[in-house]
Amino acid sequence: MLHKNNTKDASLNVLVTGGAGFIGSALVRHLINHSCHHVINLDKLTYAANLKSVEAVSDHPRYSFEQVDICDAAELKRVFNQYQPDWVFHLAAESHVDRSIESPAAFIQTNIVGTFTLLEQARAYLAEHPQKQTTFRLVHVSTDEVYGDLAHPDDLNTPTSLTDGNNNTSSPLTDGNNTPSPLMGEGWGEGGKPAKF
Repeated sequence: MLHKNNTKDASLNVLVTGGAGFIGSALVRHLINHSCHHVINLDKLTYAANLKSVEAVSDHPRYSFEQVDICDAAELKRVFNQYQPDWVFHLAAESHVDRSIESPAAFIQTNIVGTFTLLEQARAYLAEHPQKQTTFRLVHVSTDEVYGDLAHPDDLNTPTSLTDGNNNTSSPLTDGNNTPSPLMGEGWGEGGKPAKF
């Protein structure tokens, strides 16, 4: 669906929030290198962002960068109107447990308020562009530090706090079933360390 050899979705405008983060930058590079889509990288550039991670594609004609906080509704509206995305991959999140203990307000602001603001702007955009309503997609992608660990089905939806690994603070906003995504899994992160995604 997102690859060069698929002519069905010839060229999409794909908005990636958190596109300068670890997972987001990999998605941005993949889309530029393996599709014909225009990629709009939207990132606030916090401690977790690194524009060097997208440096190899930053001069590509199908790449655009917007330094925007997902909590800023007016800026999100401008980006939606300017680029008219067909798909949104929402990866912007605060996800370091140690930081959540030191500064929980930032986690609430980005992971909950930011996700809500993005969803509201997407909803408003679709109301203004009804022709996109059947093809528009918004995919929320994050780590277990945002969604929480995959638990036994009997234990789902029982977060114990906003700062432990079992919370799923923003997933209820984007998951109609209010459960962790079945697409979550384990892989290998930076330096060969195990990572959940």
